Amino acid sequence: MSNNISHAIISQDGFKYSCKHGQISSNVSCGLYVYLGVNGLYGYCDLQNSVVIDSKYNHASLFDSVTGTAIVEKQGLQFLIDTRGNILTPVGIEIIHFPRCGRVAFKADGTYKYLNSDYTKIVSLESFWAVNDYYCGLAAVMPVGTNKIYYINLEGDRTLGPYSERTLLCCDFQPGGIAIIKQGDYEYFSMNTSGTVLGRFLCRDINPFASFASPMTRRDDNLTQYVRFDGSTAFNGLYEIGKDFINGYAVVSRDNFYWLIDTTGNEIANTKSRNKIVYYGNGTLTYYDSNNKLWYHKIGSNESHKYIYATEFKNGFSYVRY
Repeated sequence: MSNNISHAIISQDGFKYSCKHGQISSNVSCGLYVYLGVNGLYGYCDLQNSVVIDSKYNHASLFDSVTGTAIVEKQGLQFLIDTRGNILTPVGIEIIHFPRCGRVAFKADGTYKYLNSDYTKIVSLESFWAVNDYYCGLAAVMPVGTNKIYYINLEGDRTLGPYSERTLLCCDFQPGGIAIIKQGDYEYFSMNTSGTVLGRFLCRDINPFASFASPMTRRDDNLTQYVRFDGSTAFNGLYEIGKDFINGYAVVSRDNFYWLIDTTGNEIANTKSRNKIVYYGNGTLTYYDSNNKLWYHKIGSNESHKYIYATEFKNGFSYVRY
């Protein structure tokens, strides 16, 4: 541990939390954060500075806020635990993702499978070369013996497909039940969970539709515009960089300036800067100054804080080093 660097968790109202049991190593999720104990192993503390799970893991992930589970490793063996430290999965299998829709992906003998909601039964006898998380009750997979992508349901049955293997790069269904499928070098289309095509796009790249509009990199000039899932333009505006909308705001950049826009494309006052900014969906901008130091700035105020490193705010908290 460095004596010159402090580690802390800060809340959105500016309160700073430190750890008396070791070094804070993550943000907060499920009321817990990862700490590095004096024994060189990882455990979990709460914001009252109480050790909830002793430092005994060689590696430990942040708890997943959706399922209340974390992926840990001890003496070369990996498993899933709950917020009390109870082991949930068979010890030693390689967990690929956090559980989604009551299914968790794991790797064994070079291929992938899924476990059911109580982690005791394999969902399907079929094995896969590649897997994605389940969303909206469907997961994109590449079955062994094929080079195509299919969507399987919670019972492991193929329901949609086949699609090009390129699909796996951008194929998760979003909360609204829409997925983006890559069909060719510059060809994409959007579809719903029934497989109905909703819109087509000719572009270099397009992000999944996590909100009402998605940034799309145009094929001809490499600029970004925002489009709806049916293929229509969301609003006028072309940018060199365009990020996803979070809670109604997105970061854009052009001509060496960065600023924040709303869902109509209008610039948010007092957010334009030559420094790279990131919006974390909580009324706070982060940006890097000329010395590559990271600053938090509350929109609409003069309040700023400088850090060496900071994570995005999640559930009202951020992990920082200063």
